[in-house]
Amino acid sequence: MKFNMIKSALVGSAILAVSFAASSAQAATNSATANATAKIISAITVTKNTDLNFGTAVSNVTGGTVAVSNAVAATQTCTGVTCTGGGQTSAQFSISGAAATTAVITVPTTAITLTSGTNTMTALLSSSAPTLALLGTAADAFQVGGTLTVGTNQATGSYSGTFTVSVAYQ
Repeated sequence: MKFNMIKSALVGSAILAVSFAASSAQAATNSATANATAKIISAITVTKNTDLNFGTAVSNVTGGTVAVSNAVAATQTCTGVTCTGGGQTSAQFSISGAAATTAVITVPTTAITLTSGTNTMTALLSSSAPTLALLGTAADAFQVGGTLTVGTNQATGSYSGTFTVSVAYQ
C-alpha cells in the first residue's frame, strides 16, 4: 500500500511538473507585427529629339576623322579631312521618368556603320553622361556625339546608319 501511495504521489508530481512546464513555455512566447509597403513609379522612356549629323567633309588621299561633340551646341573637329559648311548636330534625347530617380544611359560601345550604297564608314559614339538624375522636367535630356572615320579616298555620297540608346532606372 505504501508503495502505491508513493507511486501515486510520483505520478501526480510528474503531471504537475508537465503542466507547469507547458504554462511556462506558453508564457515565454511573444510576437510582433510588421508592415509591408510598395511604391509603383512610372515606366522610364526615351525619345529622340535630334539625329546625329557629322556634317560635310571632303574626301582626300589620306583619310581622317570627323568628331562631333556630345553637347547641345555640338562642335565639329576635323582631322586629316576638310570639313565644310558645318551642319553638325549631336543626337539629342529626352527621358521621361519618375522625379528623384537616376537613369542609366547606354549607347553602343562598338562602332556603328554608316552606308551609302555599297560604301561604308564607321563611327564610335559617346554620351554626354553615363547616368542622369531625373527631375521630372524637360531638363531630363542627354546628347550623343561621336567620331566618324573617313577612309582614304572615301567615295562620295550621303551616308547614314542607325544606333540604339537605352535608359533604365538605376
